[in-house]
Amino acid sequence: MRRGRLKPVDGNPKEFYERIDRQKIYAVEDDPERHPIYPVLRDFIAKWDLHDKRFLEIGSSKGLFQNVVEDYTGVDVSESLRKYYGKPYVVVDGARLPFPDAHFDAVFSYATHEHIPDIETALWEIVRVL
Repeated sequence: MRRGRLKPVDGNPKEFYERIDRQKIYAVEDDPERHPIYPVLRDFIAKWDLHDKRFLEIGSSKGLFQNVVEDYTGVDVSESLRKYYGKPYVVVDGARLPFPDAHFDAVFSYATHEHIPDIETALWEIVRVL
């Protein structure tokens, strides 16, 4: 696995993820428990008894956390990430989420919303799908 530093991609998050995928720079490639956010996510799932609830991860990248809960859906901006999923993965373009109202019991996101230009719509969409 090669680690490196990516230059920002101005206004094109799809290109950013395609470059990440090509460079294989993930430090915690296949082990969610090694990720620094894992203890927070684990405690969140336990506190709200989410193990068998409908769970959405926004900005799910390569789906590192897809097996932490049973009913998981990941969303991100790049089609090239789909190959990493054994559970549902949906490509989104923009802040709108393609799910019905009240479809999920929990939404999780980490280091994602700073990349979304229309943050207000993105936050309203989370409320809508919860």
